[in-house]
Formats: sequence, C-alpha cells, structure tokens
Amino acid sequence: MPWAGVIAAISTWVSERAEVGVTYTAAQVVVAPLVEEVGKLVPLAVLALAAPGRVRRLLASDWLVLGVACGAGFEAVEEMARRVVILETEPGLFGALDLLTCSYQGVGDLECLGASMFSLSPLSGQSGEYLVFAGHAFVTGLVAGAVGLAVAVWRQCGGIDGPGRVVARAVCVLAPLWALWVAMVDHAGRNASAYGAWSSTGDQAPWWPVGATSALTLGGHGRGWMLLVLLGVAWLVDVRTLWEGGYTLSVEGDDGGGRWGPWRLRRIKALPYDRWRPLRAVLIDLVATTGIECRWAYRTLLEAADTRQPGLLAVAPSRLRVGREEAARAVLDTPPQRWWRWRLAGVGALAAAVGLVALTPVLAGALEEQLSASGFSWWLAGILHALGTWWEGLSLEQKAALVFFIGAVVILTGGSLGLAFEVGMGATTFFDAAHGAADLMRDPAGTVRRYLSTHTPAEMARDLALAGLTALGGGAASAMGGQAARGARWASRQAADGARYEYWLWRNNRAAWRSYVKERNLAVRKYLADETGAVKPGMFDPRAGKHYPGLRKPVRGSSQGGVGAWGKGKNHSPSWRSATYEEQVTGVRVQDSYFVGGKEFDGFKDGVLIEAKGEGLANLMNKPWGEHIIPD
Repeated sequence: MPWAGVIAAISTWVSERAEVGVTYTAAQVVVAPLVEEVGKLVPLAVLALAAPGRVRRLLASDWLVLGVACGAGFEAVEEMARRVVILETEPGLFGALDLLTCSYQGVGDLECLGASMFSLSPLSGQSGEYLVFAGHAFVTGLVAGAVGLAVAVWRQCGGIDGPGRVVARAVCVLAPLWALWVAMVDHAGRNASAYGAWSSTGDQAPWWPVGATSALTLGGHGRGWMLLVLLGVAWLVDVRTLWEGGYTLSVEGDDGGGRWGPWRLRRIKALPYDRWRPLRAVLIDLVATTGIECRWAYRTLLEAADTRQPGLLAVAPSRLRVGREEAARAVLDTPPQRWWRWRLAGVGALAAAVGLVALTPVLAGALEEQLSASGFSWWLAGILHALGTWWEGLSLEQKAALVFFIGAVVILTGGSLGLAFEVGMGATTFFDAAHGAADLMRDPAGTVRRYLSTHTPAEMARDLALAGLTALGGGAASAMGGQAARGARWASRQAADGARYEYWLWRNNRAAWRSYVKERNLAVRKYLADETGAVKPGMFDPRAGKHYPGLRKPVRGSSQGGVGAWGKGKNHSPSWRSATYEEQVTGVRVQDSYFVGGKEFDGFKDGVLIEAKGEGLANLMNKPWGEHIIPD
C-alpha cells in the first residue's frame, strides 16, 4: 500500500515530462496503464534481488497470491483516494443534475457517482460495460500467476531435448509478457470508457495493436474466472511438487494418498497405455492433501476448544506452512544453489520497467499531439460523444427528471407551459442524436454512406417525419444535422466521381491515366512548394503540430537568467497566422511562455521580455502611450 503512493508520484512525473495533465486522454490511456501495471510488479523484482533463495522456493500459487496482494494493496489506496475526491469536490459538468439524480446517502451516493462497489464476492469491483476492468488485484494476479507457471514449466523443460525444449521455453518467456500486455490493454480500455477518453480517439483504440488485443481477449470480460482457473492449474502443479518433496509423508505418515492411494498408480486394463495416469495421480494427491489439511484444522479446533487454549489455532497453520516450505526446498532449492540467476532476472525486470517508464512520455506525447492535431471538429465531436454516453447511462426516471428540470427552468424564467414542453423534448432529441452528430462531424462522408447503405427508404422516411415533428431545440439540431449531411453527401459524391473517373481512365486509356496522375501530383507539389518565401495557409500551423522551423525548446521551470520562469502558455492566439508569427519572433513554440509575477509573456531572450503582436494590434500599439491603462 505505501508503494502505491510512489506509483502515483511516478505517474504524475511522467505526465509532466510528456507535457500532459493527469486528467488528459493521453495520461488516462497511456501513462496510467503502463506505469501502474509495471509499478505493481516492481516489489516482486525487488524480492528476487533481496531474497533469491526465497523466490527460488516459491510455488506457482505463491506467485499468484503475491500478485493478487500487490494489486489489492494498490487498489485499496486508489479506491480510497477516489472516494475522498468524490466526497470533497463539487460535481462536474452536470453538477445540478448530479445532485438531483444522486441524492442518496452513504454507499448509494458513491455508487451513483461512479465509484466501484465491493463485497465478499471475489468477483465484485469490476467496472465498465463493453470494456470491463476486473480490478488491479485480478489483473496483477494473472500476470504474477503466469510468471509462476512459466517458472514451473521452465524447470520441467530440463528433461526435454531438441526443438521442443526451445519452443517450450520460448512460450515460458512470452506468456508473462502477453499477460502483462493484456493487463495494460484492459486498464487502458477501462480508463477510456469510464472517463470518456475513448471519445477523443473516435471510439477507437489509439493504436491498432491495442484494438486487436482488446478484440481478441473479449474486451476485459472473464478475467475473474480466468484467475480462478489459473489458481486451479497452479494447485495441480504445486501438489505434484509437494508430493515429490514428501509433504504428505511428513504430515500424515502416508505417502500414497490415504484411501485413494491404490488408485494413484493403478493401470486401467482396458487401455494398453493409460495416458491419464499422471493426471489421475495429481488429482488424487490434490484431494488427499486438501483432506489432510482440513482434518488437521478440524482437530486443532477441537483441541483448542477442549483445552481452552486459543493459541493452538495458530499452531496447525504454522506447522503446515513449515512442512510446505521443507517440501518445496527439497524439490526447488536443491544444490547447487545459483543465486545469481534470480538476481539477474530481478535486475533485468527492473531495467525493463525503467525503460518502459522512460518510453511512456514519448507515447503519451505522440497521442496528445495526434489528438490535438485533429482540430476543433474532433474536440467538439468528443464533447458530443461524452454527452451521448452520459445520456445513455441515465435510467428512464433520471431522463424524465432531466426533462422536468429543463421545463421548470423555462417556466421559472417566464416561458409558457408549451414552450417548456418543446424545449424539454428538444433537449431529449439532441441527447439522443449526440453520437450520430459526433460521427457525422468526424467523418461526414463515411457517416452518410453508412446511413444510406444500412437504412431502407421506409426507415429514411420515418426518420425524416420524426425530424419534422421535432420543435425548437430538437428541430434546430435536426436542421443543422441535415445541412451537414447534405454537405457531406455532396463532398462524398465529388470524391466518388473523381475516383470513378480515375478508375475509368486506368482501365481504358493508360496513357491518359498517367498524364492525369502526373498533372494531379504536379498540382499538389506546386501548392505545397513555397518558392517565394510566403507562408501559405496551414503550411505552419502550431495548433496542428506544424511549427515554424528552427525553434528551440526551453526547459519549463527554468529562469534562463531572468526574473521569471518558463511554463506552459495559456493565452496564445487560436489563429494559425498569429501563432506562426509569434513563433517566428520568439524562436520558441507557441505553447511555451515566460511568466513573471503571474504575467505571461510570449518569450524571453538575452534579458529581454518579448511580446509578439500582429498587424491587427499595430494601430493600438502605435497610439500615444498616455491613452493606455497599464495594470499593476
């Protein structure tokens, strides 16, 4: 649990290095999954360095339990922090509605506001709908359990010769890495779906390997049952190890499995070779070992009750634990004891973790730049997607309460009852169409094509009739959507006509096709070329990541010998022309500003504060100085 605070500090530091806020999409989708999932496994690597002999004697189920413990400790701290934030901060964008719809007390209020709920069931606490996160305890337990099984199989591969040994040990190396990758993808999907970050990437994974992994692994579903299955497999592996180490013999004085012993090595006469004999023997050992331990616990409980000595209840588990330790030592820690292998593995794991953390700011910065380069339409589409997701998450009663609340506001502000009804229904129509409007904004042509290809004429007529019946807000939204759809359809027709014409030339007249393509490419190069030195629209657009060439990147927080410090700019112009001019004058990115006493300046160089103003402010700056009011 204390280590969870260190992981949080590292995540914040990595976000700062990537120049993204901890609440940004890039931080939620990249920084949190990578840093947290790797950070939770660091204690196991440290254990391999500090106590290689102890790690060498770990059973497969011990690895799994340690992974669950690391994940559960982190989850306890994270959920506690999340509840503190929920209870101490004001509700978000829809604060008034949250107060109306989440007017419960205690646990009910926390659950309504989005906090995960836990119970005695080990499968509780899962969050998400179409992208599920089973919880830190489960996913970290799966990764550590995969490591434990890989170690057990690696040991068994010592008696295999040829290519089979190479393949088996390659699988032992790749299986834990795959489990860790799946845990990162589940975490990213949970954050993206829970906090609306997925809408910023068009409801798609930011990179195709993430999307492919999520699709192949069922979007995070079934992880709890996978952990239980992995625990069962670990038990089967461990009970074989304990039997070989003489655990049942030392505890019970019987190494044959008690009354089940005759069936351990019995050969079924119907088969010339009983291929199931090893598995049957392991299952019998598991049942016998479990029965022995349960009988020990029961007898100890009776003895403690008869003698009235509660301390005896700790004697049986400690003796059983010592017996398991000795059995594991006899099998897994046989001489020669090569401690350097586990310490080398621990050093390698820590080095890989440090390298991945160092790579995280690059990936987060790349995603943030990709999202910021998408422009205003993507930003607005993300808001529309968030509104649509929020609306779909409300129950029927909550939606009715919202409509009633909007109508009450209209009436209290002087509107009529009919106007209140129309505004409320218009808002309902707007929220219902939020996802479609966002898709239309991001990909107008594709959205129109999908609509035309998936709807019959009767459905189109029905949609048109419903749009015509919508009044005020709903009617205005429908009209805007229809106009955008018509524009998108016209654009798609123009693109389709050009593609058909080019395809027709390619099939019928190759010479004309080559000439057409050559002229088109020449026109594109001529547009992009700048032989006169003039800056063309969009050629340098800092908002889209196209900065003025030759810029230097100041270190944020440094004073550079001045009285202030470099920081993240807030007041740079939204115009590409003004932003480009500012970068040309200051020599730094428009996102960097120099702050002195809370005042923001465009740049600082050679002891001089720089403010870059374009032609629009030239007249203002040229006026007599006395006409200006300079704030203190």
